[in-house]
Amino acid sequence: MRVPAIATTLSLPRWAAPLPRLAVGGAWLFIVFSLAHLAWVVAVKWGDPAGVTTLYQTTVGEETFRAWGLAYAGTLGLLLALAEAAAVGAGVAMSLRARPKIRRIGHLILIAWSALWALNLLRLASLDLQLDTTCQAMAMIAFFGCTVYRAALPEARRGAATPVEARAPAGKERVIVQQTSLTSRHVTSTSQVKEITRTVREKHRSPAALASRLGAMTGRLGRAMKPAARSVGRSLAAGGRRIRHYLRDKGVIPHSTRSSRA
Repeated sequence: MRVPAIATTLSLPRWAAPLPRLAVGGAWLFIVFSLAHLAWVVAVKWGDPAGVTTLYQTTVGEETFRAWGLAYAGTLGLLLALAEAAAVGAGVAMSLRARPKIRRIGHLILIAWSALWALNLLRLASLDLQLDTTCQAMAMIAFFGCTVYRAALPEARRGAATPVEARAPAGKERVIVQQTSLTSRHVTSTSQVKEITRTVREKHRSPAALASRLGAMTGRLGRAMKPAARSVGRSLAAGGRRIRHYLRDKGVIPHSTRSSRA
């Protein structure tokens, strides 16, 4: 009569099922959030490059502290914002590629970008000790964690074992599930039931099983978001071409040899 406790144990961690999706969504939210800030900087600096445009700064006493790498002064600041936007866009595109080496490089770019924001906000929060700056720093730390989690998911999906409760276990795991089910039907000793319950609980809560469940959820989410990712990639490529043509028309970058001959 106590055998159904195994099924109850297996269903306990299901409350945490939405957390992986929220983490991946947080990583994408930071990407969109940071690119929107860079687009605002480019729009401001494009009309009037003079002056300093800062995403985050604070004033302590009579001294103003600006975020490193997120303050844009003059024409060089405009070029810096364009370079950062291009790097982030390239990192996003590379993180969606199938080749592991290219995907790792893209994730490293996004991790470095999120770390820059998190460290800057932590520095400003430690200087002015204001509640709003501290909340922003905590949010950036959370975005950094989401970015690292998204980068670690492909490795976990490739290296983790299939969980016990998977719908279609393969090989030895299928045999283990069948043996566990058969044994639980014929167990009469209470101590044996407790031992089986403890073993199943340990296997279900093992790091490999948790990583496998997280990887499976991320795989389904990635397949669902693949059309959107392709659309974003095409939009970024088209925007890059427009910016390049505009810079050529303005004389910021020289025309190519082919265009000069024409």
